[in-house]
Amino acid sequence: MKQQKILLIGLLLLGFGCNKKSKEPAAAPSAVDVSTADLIGKTWGATGTGPRYHLELSFADKVAKFESHAEGVTCGIADYSLSGNTIAFGKTRPCPKADDYVVLRELPEQKCRYVVDPTAIQHTITLQCAAMSFGRLDSLLPAGRKVFHDGIELISEGWAHGETVTAAKFRSRPEKTAATIAYDPGNEMEGSKPKTDVIAAGTTVVLIGRTPNKHKVEKWENYWYFVEVYGLDTYRGWVFGELLKKK
Repeated sequence: MKQQKILLIGLLLLGFGCNKKSKEPAAAPSAVDVSTADLIGKTWGATGTGPRYHLELSFADKVAKFESHAEGVTCGIADYSLSGNTIAFGKTRPCPKADDYVVLRELPEQKCRYVVDPTAIQHTITLQCAAMSFGRLDSLLPAGRKVFHDGIELISEGWAHGETVTAAKFRSRPEKTAATIAYDPGNEMEGSKPKTDVIAAGTTVVLIGRTPNKHKVEKWENYWYFVEVYGLDTYRGWVFGELLKKK
């Protein structure tokens, strides 16, 4: 009888273990030693704006080039040196004169760390500087990967573009009753606009990931999508899939 009780308890514990939800793996970003082979021939974009990189960075032997595409093409170059996981940049100076760009504003001397993070939802390889970070474009998370964000499991969408087919509530979690996110739909050219928690129909969004399973909301069944929306700033939140279409 005692052995049967022990066996029963063991089976119950095993069953509880099997029913546990997947937990977010411990984040493990690490600064690793960097070499010119990690830099030269690669293109880097300032992160925080999805694939819409306004400032790009590329490397040659001992010289780095910063190019901005926000208002025409601007360009600056800076000397750099490597030490362990750190890249030290000198002040930028004008690129060799050309007719198709203007001089990029001077960037100060700065140091950046070369960081690899296999759990990242955007770039798994970044340069982390004091004022901004750059993601290596060839490390942008591809579609179909299982990732976690705020403890929520996602299937990555490869940062593809989508569009709202109707006005959509912008939510903080993949739930119909979740709190909404108020964002400023303005832009740098037109300035600020009244904040709203509704993404207007026809708005382009970036699809970061979706829930692994479909959810029922009223009469529909679809995935919830974790998206990035451009406005006066860059915003991330959730939109129900019935309100989106992929481009």
